[in-house]
Amino acid sequence: MGRTVKISAFLAISFVCMVLALYNTDVRMVLNVSYNGNNIGAVKNREQYNRAVLSVLDCVNGNGVEDVLSDPVFSIVLTKKENISSENKLANKIILNTSEIVAGYKTTVGDSSRVYLCENDSDIVAEYLSNYNVEGAVCKSSFVTELNLEKGYYLYNNIKENGTINDFLKTVPVRTVASVVRDVEISYNTIQIKDSGLTKGTVKVQSEGENGVNRLTEEVTYLDGEETDRVTLSQEVISTPQDRVILVGTSENASVAAAKAAAHSMGFIFPIPKNTLTSTSPFGDGRGHKGYDLVAPYGTPIYAVKAGTVVRASWYSGYGYCVDVDHGNGIVTRYGHASKFCVSVGDKVNQGDMIALVGSTGNSYGNHVHFEVIIGGKRVDPAPYINMD
Repeated sequence: MGRTVKISAFLAISFVCMVLALYNTDVRMVLNVSYNGNNIGAVKNREQYNRAVLSVLDCVNGNGVEDVLSDPVFSIVLTKKENISSENKLANKIILNTSEIVAGYKTTVGDSSRVYLCENDSDIVAEYLSNYNVEGAVCKSSFVTELNLEKGYYLYNNIKENGTINDFLKTVPVRTVASVVRDVEISYNTIQIKDSGLTKGTVKVQSEGENGVNRLTEEVTYLDGEETDRVTLSQEVISTPQDRVILVGTSENASVAAAKAAAHSMGFIFPIPKNTLTSTSPFGDGRGHKGYDLVAPYGTPIYAVKAGTVVRASWYSGYGYCVDVDHGNGIVTRYGHASKFCVSVGDKVNQGDMIALVGSTGNSYGNHVHFEVIIGGKRVDPAPYINMD
C-alpha cells in the first residue's frame, strides 16, 4: 500500500512538472475539436466551445438552429498557444461545416422584405449591376426601385423555396446612365466652278472632297440595357470637311454647237413635270455618271420624252426598276430607279405618255429618275436633248 501511494505521488508530481515545463515552452495541452468529421480548431476547454455555439445561435436567423448543430468530438492534444482558436473563429467554422446553415440576403423593398440564397461571397450588387455597363463608357447603374440588402446566415430549409438573390435581382429594373464619346462624320460639300478653259459639257474634278469629324460627348440613358434617352453634352470639331471642287466647261466650238442643235431637233420633252424638280446631277459630274439625275418626290409621273416602243420594263441591275423606250434610228431613252411601271414591254407609247413613277430602287441615293440618251449603243450627254444645257 505504501509503495502504491509513493508511485501515485511520483506520477502526480511528474505531471505537474511536465505541465509547468510546457507552459514555460509556450506549448499548451488543449482540446482539439472535430465537427462533422473535420478538425475546426483547438479550445482551452469545453466552456470555450459552448460559448462559440452560443455565438452561432445568436447570429443564425430562424428557429431550431440547435437542432441542426452536430455534437463535437474532443481529443487532448499539445499545441502552441497561438494556435488556440478564438470563439468567433470557432463559431464561423461551425457555421461553414453545417450544411443546413447557409448565407443569404435579406432584401427590403419598401415595407416588404424576403430572404434569398446567396450564391457567392462577392459584392453581389456591384457585380450584378456591372453587367449593364456600356463598353468604353463611364457608367453609373442603379436599381430603379430603392433596394436594401442585408447579408446574414439562415436555415436552408427556411429559405430554399425563395430561390437565389440573382433570381430576385432580375425582377428589379436597372437604370444605367453612360457618358459616351463618339465621332460623327461631317459631310463635305460639292462646289461647281465654271471654267471657260474647258469645253461645255466637260467636267473635271479639281480636288476630291473629304469628310470632317465631329466628336460628341453624350449622356445616354438605358433601362434594362435598352436605350431610352440621349442628350448631347458637348461637341468638338476634330477636323473640318474639305469641299469637293468640280470644274464645269463653258466654252463652245462649232462642233459642240452643231451637236447641241441636233439634240434640240429631236424635240424631246422634259421627262417629269418641271414644277416637281428639286435638284439635278449632270452627265459626268466627276464620277463617270452616264446619265442625268432629276430629283423629284416619290411617285412623281415619268413621261416618254418622245413616241416609241417599250423594249424594257423590268429590274435592271443597279438601275432598279428601269424602262427603255426605242425611238427608232438607233435612239433609245432610259428611265431608271422607278418605283412602279405604267407600261409593259412591247407597248407603243406617245410623247408625254406616263410610263413609270419616280422612286429609289437599285443603287440609288434617294427618290429621282436617272435619265439616259443612248445613240447607236453609246450613252451621250442628255442635257441638250431636254434643254438642260
